[in-house]
Amino acid sequence: MEIDESAVKGDRICGDCGAIPGAFHMTGCDVERCGCRNGGQQALSCTTCTDESYTADRIRWSGEWPGKRECRHHGLFCRDEIDGKPATMQEMLERPPGAVWHVPCGKDDEGAHEDLNRWHEMGCPPIPTDDA
Repeated sequence: MEIDESAVKGDRICGDCGAIPGAFHMTGCDVERCGCRNGGQQALSCTTCTDESYTADRIRWSGEWPGKRECRHHGLFCRDEIDGKPATMQEMLERPPGAVWHVPCGKDDEGAHEDLNRWHEMGCPPIPTDDA
């Protein structure tokens, strides 16, 4: 297995187990997705994927949070707002009146980010293999 050492940056390392792009997650990693069933669920909750002898469908860490690429492909974006205006995470954490999380929006709207909640609600649709 080749690992791109130049890609190892703080935001590219798995935030739970420290896997670098191209490497497998550590056993029990909360971020690793299940490779043996559809839906992008956590491998941690799959009895097949948590068997340490099972490696056939394990998914290597890509350097990006699971689902973000799929959200971009399917056009699923949202932003957080206070009184209808984009808000920063710090502003949202203060929970002011009028704060609304995950308001669907366009990819070019101010404050837009991938809408992982909507992706999960849709059943975690994958990117078709001919589009990957």
